[in-house]
Amino acid sequence: MIKKAKIRYGTINLPYHVIKSKRIKTSEIIVEANNVTIRTPLNKDLSEIRRIVSDKASWILKKQKEYRETIPQIIKKIRLYPILVELFLKNTEKANN
Repeated sequence: MIKKAKIRYGTINLPYHVIKSKRIKTSEIIVEANNVTIRTPLNKDLSEIRRIVSDKASWILKKQKEYRETIPQIIKKIRLYPILVELFLKNTEKANN
């Protein structure tokens, strides 16, 4: 069962998805750059889930900010990787000759 919800944290609306499962024993928060998912046991009350998200809102927003700052750097490195490999190979070739 997936349910959409959101809380207000200061001036920010923080949307999240709730996934309830009978296989999970404890709640977990999955943070991505633009998405938050809370996985909880079936018996966890929605008000309790809301409290968990509210208590962790600062941490969630911090992690999302880190993702947004880190992902462009990773992409830049991935784009540069073939160029760096080519330069390394050329320099290695020159050193061996």
